[in-house]
Amino acid sequence: MEVHEPSLKQTRHCIGFYDLETIYSSEEAFLRPIRRENQQSSLPDFFGILNRIQDGRDVERYRQYCKKRYDYQQM
Repeated sequence: MEVHEPSLKQTRHCIGFYDLETIYSSEEAFLRPIRRENQQSSLPDFFGILNRIQDGRDVERYRQYCKKRYDYQQM
């Protein structure tokens, strides 16, 4: 995959804000379409997958926090 230097610099900066588990699972999800078609290998595609997985995990963490904090099951 060809990457321009400014894009690579910004990618290194941005990737630090994500969880390691999220990065690993998005890498696995990104490699599936690449194995089928090599044309779908770009950084925006990877970050789209990464954002979607991170959003899902954040929502689930917030639900767990609310359950624990407000004890929804007993109300």
